[in-house]
This record gives sequence, C-alpha cells and structure tokens, in this order.
Amino acid sequence: MPQLSLLLTDEFRFCCLAHDVAQCYPEADEFSSCEDLMSNHVLRVAIWLLGLVATFGNALVIFWRSREVRGRKVHSILITNLALGDLLMGVYLLMIASVDSHYRGVYMLHDLSWRHSALCQFAGFLSTFSSELSVLTLTVITIDRLVCIIFPLRLTRLSVRDAAVAMTLVWLLVFFISALPLMDIGYFLNFYSRSGVCLALHVTPARPPGWEYSVAVFLVFNFLSFLIIAGSYIWMFVVAKETRSADDRTMHSFTDRRSPYRQGDAIRMKALKTSMAGNSSIASNDL
Repeated sequence: MPQLSLLLTDEFRFCCLAHDVAQCYPEADEFSSCEDLMSNHVLRVAIWLLGLVATFGNALVIFWRSREVRGRKVHSILITNLALGDLLMGVYLLMIASVDSHYRGVYMLHDLSWRHSALCQFAGFLSTFSSELSVLTLTVITIDRLVCIIFPLRLTRLSVRDAAVAMTLVWLLVFFISALPLMDIGYFLNFYSRSGVCLALHVTPARPPGWEYSVAVFLVFNFLSFLIIAGSYIWMFVVAKETRSADDRTMHSFTDRRSPYRQGDAIRMKALKTSMAGNSSIASNDL
C-alpha cells in the first residue's frame, strides 16, 4: 500500500502490518511497540533492576522487623507495612519484566490476549494496591511523628493496638480502591487493560471511561496525602528550629546572669589579696 497515507483501524496491532502507511491510528501506547512490551531499552533494564531491589530489599526489612520482639513495636508495625507495600510494587515490576521477556520480538501477536488476561488484571490491582498502601502508610507515620513532636503532652502517641487498627483500616480502604475497577461495572470497562503494563493511571491524552477515577485516586488523593506529609514535616522543622533558638537564648541569658557574680568574685578576691598583702607589710613593720 505505498499510496496510502492514512489508515484507521480498530487496534494498533493492525498498524504493525502496514509499514508503508504514513499515519496509522490508533497509535501505540507510551510503553509498547510492535515488537516489545517495553520498547525503551533503558526502561527495560530499569524495571528489572528496580523490581529486584524492591523485592529483596523490602523482604529483608520485613524479616529484620519481624525479629524485633521488644522495643519500638509501633514503629516496627508501621515500617513493616510500608515495606510490604514497596515489596508488592517490586513483584509487579518483575511480573511486567517477565512478560516483556516472554513476548520479546512478537509482542503485538499476543497484545490483546495479554492485556485481557487475568494476570494483567492482577498486575494492575497489585500496582494500585502497592502505591496507595505506601502513600497511606507514610501518612500514618508522619501523623504519629507530628503528634510526638508537636503535641507530646496534649495528645497520646499511637499504641500497638492503635497502630494495628489504623493499618487494618488502611488495608481495607486500599483494597476497596484497587478492587473496585475489577467489578462488573460499565464505567470500569477494561480499566486495567488499556495499556500493556496494566496501569490504572492512564498515561495518554485520551479520556476513556474511568479516567476520572484515575485522576481522583492518583492525582487528587495522593496530592492531598503529599500536602499532609509535606506540611507536617515543615511544621516539625519550624517548631524544632524555634525550640533550639529558645534554648540558645536561655543559655545566653543564664550566662549573662552569672557573669556579674563572676566579676564580683574576681573583684572581691583581688581586694582580699590586697588586704592580706597590706596586713603582711604592717606586721613586718611592727617587727
């Protein structure tokens, strides 16, 4: 078809057969090509590297924290949940990297079956669950530190029971957010199947059904969590700086209050030595 300049098809995989067409729609997604699921070589290496580091690194953190029988139990509970969220993201990255390797060079022949497979749906669920679990766990950790530093006497820090209840609620909320697009609702049709990497956040200028949900979760909800975390740490920094300045002023004031006494002591000691020297000279003259 050398004379054809524009071709409109139902799916991009048909464009892979029309190499001589100048423009073919729909275009490929931001990650895939006709040959590979991950068309960018840098991304291909990075996804393996990040997946391995996230999986084994966070597994080590979970193992180490599980051995901590006594001590900072609340801190260990929160850090363990954060590590679990990051570990699940590592599992997701390794799943995508493995599928990319499996379909290397012939991806477009299996694109449709892969994107609508149960494994892709599970990968999409896992990526959403992992990211939101990490965000909300970081928010809980930040609030606990804020209470400890800003309100040490007025409010009580999280107990082990409070931390367990808080993280249970977080897990339930994150599970609901991640599983809702898997339900048989027309609004979420092919929600996790719109790209080869099965992401819930649709990195595309198009607005398919469900894009509002992606924006609400990944942009609005996560941005609010970011504001809470950033605002809390800025507040803690300001309070810590003011406390240090107050301590410095107190020390200077204490030193200034003591300095006249030190000067008076020196004057009295000098007068005493002079007096003793005078008495000695008088005694010698009497002799």
